[in-house]
Amino acid sequence: MMRNRNNYRRMNHLAELTKQYVLKGNFKRVNDCFAIAEHQLRTGSSEMKNAVVNGFLFSYSCFMEMNRAALNIPLPELLEKEYVKQVNAFGV
Repeated sequence: MMRNRNNYRRMNHLAELTKQYVLKGNFKRVNDCFAIAEHQLRTGSSEMKNAVVNGFLFSYSCFMEMNRAALNIPLPELLEKEYVKQVNAFGV
């Protein structure tokens, strides 16, 4: 249970960093953050994968909907697939 909370905290923090980098126009760092999330989604435990989808991706996708600059940055393949699942699940 504690590990789950830590995973969510880490992924939420990564999402916040990613958003800050988008706002600053530091797209190299944005892509670095995406690479970290993508790596965790590919190789992490099931708890970590859930944290990536429900923590990082949900937070970032909400930001993406409100920020035009974020829309111009393509998500890596696996994150994109999870994003599409999320959008379809919410019926947006």
